[in-house]
Amino acid sequence: MDWNAVGAVAELAGAIAVVISLVYLARQIRHNTESVRLQTFQAIIDRTAAMNSRTSDAHVAQVIARGRKSYLELSEADRITFDYYMHERLLGHESALAFGHLLKPEIRDVVHENLRRYFRYSGVREWWMHEDREAIAQDFEDQVDRLVAERPSVNAAT
Repeated sequence: MDWNAVGAVAELAGAIAVVISLVYLARQIRHNTESVRLQTFQAIIDRTAAMNSRTSDAHVAQVIARGRKSYLELSEADRITFDYYMHERLLGHESALAFGHLLKPEIRDVVHENLRRYFRYSGVREWWMHEDREAIAQDFEDQVDRLVAERPSVNAAT
């Protein structure tokens, strides 16, 4: 028996096993990445649905409608309602954009456009100008500031 030949065959078998393991590992990573993407997307959908369900309360819906027209004309109690709603909305957008690398570009673009569209309301802009931004990440704050600066405001009925 030639030990060199046995060693070469064993080395070849080991190399094949390593290649098979790497291919399997690559498939598992791809599958896991897709699973994380789907979970992230589902979390965004769930958060949006929960936030939107609050508007089924007629009072909250009226406060939001009036607040989008003019935050400054809201009563103090209604400002609190509007503040909570806007904070929840911003947190949803911020987390969606923060995890944007896990989302398909089309979904990330929809999230960004939704944020852009909401900041066109004059009352939302007023709220933003009076908002205590201490709890907002600086990069997200800068992004919202750019949105506010780039587009004119619209009436809430638009």
